[in-house]
Amino acid sequence: MITSTTHQRILGELKTEINRLIREAESQAEAEIIVLARRLGLRPGFAGPSPSAWYANCPGKSPPLDGQQQRQ
Repeated sequence: MITSTTHQRILGELKTEINRLIREAESQAEAEIIVLARRLGLRPGFAGPSPSAWYANCPGKSPPLDGQQQRQ
């Protein structure tokens, strides 16, 4: 058997872990602009360590298009 205090601590840890996993999954989901850029053949990709910074190649143009994903 576990005490009420231990039970509450475990529940708190589980809620924290679930919220962390949700945030991680959301940050890895592709933004609509990235999906559209891929459909248009612009070969989008990450621009640096930030998961929200991206670039896309415009055919026949230089330099690549870059941007920052915004949360709605």
